[in-house]
Amino acid sequence: MDIKLNQKVIKDLCGTVSFKRGDAFYRAGKVEFTDNNEHWVKATVTGADVFKVTVTKSNDSHFTTDCTCPKLASVTHECQHVAAVLLAILDEQKQRTSNAIKNYDRPVNALAEGLLNIFSNESRRTSGHQLHFETRKILNTVFGIGPVEASDQQMMLGVTMNIGPIKIEDISEFLKNVANRQSAILSDLFTYDPKLHCFQNDIDSIIKILIQIVHDSELSLQDENDFSTLIIPPSFWQQLVPLLKKAPEVLFIEAGEVTGQFQVSTERLPLLFNFEKGTDKDYSLKIAGISNLIVLHKYNLIWMKTQLIQLSTEDCSRLFELKNMLAQSRTDSIPILQDQMGFFVEKVVPGLRRIGEVQIDGDITKQFLTEPLIPKLYLDRVNNRLLAGIEFQYGKIVFNPLEDREPKVNSLLIRDMVREDQILELLDEGSFAKTDGGYFLHNEELEYEFLYHVMPKLQKLVQVYATTAVRNRIFREPARPQIRVKVKK
Repeated sequence: MDIKLNQKVIKDLCGTVSFKRGDAFYRAGKVEFTDNNEHWVKATVTGADVFKVTVTKSNDSHFTTDCTCPKLASVTHECQHVAAVLLAILDEQKQRTSNAIKNYDRPVNALAEGLLNIFSNESRRTSGHQLHFETRKILNTVFGIGPVEASDQQMMLGVTMNIGPIKIEDISEFLKNVANRQSAILSDLFTYDPKLHCFQNDIDSIIKILIQIVHDSELSLQDENDFSTLIIPPSFWQQLVPLLKKAPEVLFIEAGEVTGQFQVSTERLPLLFNFEKGTDKDYSLKIAGISNLIVLHKYNLIWMKTQLIQLSTEDCSRLFELKNMLAQSRTDSIPILQDQMGFFVEKVVPGLRRIGEVQIDGDITKQFLTEPLIPKLYLDRVNNRLLAGIEFQYGKIVFNPLEDREPKVNSLLIRDMVREDQILELLDEGSFAKTDGGYFLHNEELEYEFLYHVMPKLQKLVQVYATTAVRNRIFREPARPQIRVKVKK
């Protein structure tokens, strides 16, 4: 579809904020064309949700747009999803123009060589499955992910590859052959040939990243005792995760045994931290379940045989140090003196609750305040600004976390730091400007993002009190008239 398009047109249509976010969507590969002809382009944009965008050509190369995302009534610009699709169309137009120029300027001898390549059996093709005129066989490829001890005795993640029933014995060498479009003998009965074989596109995307790892001399790490395993550098892990989730078959493997299907979760670890009263006036902290975990602190991951659990950098670092400390002391119990208990409850317990379940003996909790957290969020709109105030309440204790995250109380308070941090992180995600007493937004597009994408998450954690000025900003579909007929006999 040919339409008059450039970056200025897109920026004027969508606004600066939506243009930048659309550009980020496009560069991250979130745009996928589903229908592209001379009359319209249909595409999907994948973010927190999947939205459908349609760009329809009208007269004189002008166009109209439509997106399935919810719209704020007062916003006149198009959304970031439309911006992402228009940028993809613009890039496609530039590529077509560039190819036409190259073909026009190509010297005669180069054209002759190109003609020879067309009719030659030696033409080089990509390793991925092509959309049109593909005759090669798609190889059934399975990846294995598992923990590996590196040369510095640090635990890392490694990847293995199987093509059908054949395990690739030297993965680095095979990946080099794929990159150079060369054949590779994998067994007495099977040889990989790039002219005869190809990979599904999801598989090929993973292979391309693994090739990058092999080609990077500083990051190319291989198990010295097992050439079938390629160690994944932590800097490449975040690129691989979404691709591994989309791949047809990725397995967890530990010590050569399949332990489950690939999955990464953020659920709480099966750890139990139990504070108990000792025989005297002292106490102890008993830890259960930590010996069953492998802490991959360079990735901020925990290996649990059947799944990987993602932690924050801080939580993973603390768990790594705790596991090493217990291993060196050969114990699963930590003695606590009576005068240390207050510090543990106030400082240590909130951190432990982020990574596992904490149980405190009844005799201990009597000495502390154990009221549940009741968070409250207040929203108002004044002078074209969205104002937000947050309040944390534990029984009769009420405080603003922006003013003081350590409220002064007469007794020690057992706080729900996990929930407090979740709420504050979501508010930070809303792009608010922060003051000592609250938050404010002075941008309609950011306000829209907050009301439609962040608020649903916050409503699960806090009690929300919004004024009419805020509630009226939320666009609702026109109500359909209801007709009731009452028949008297």
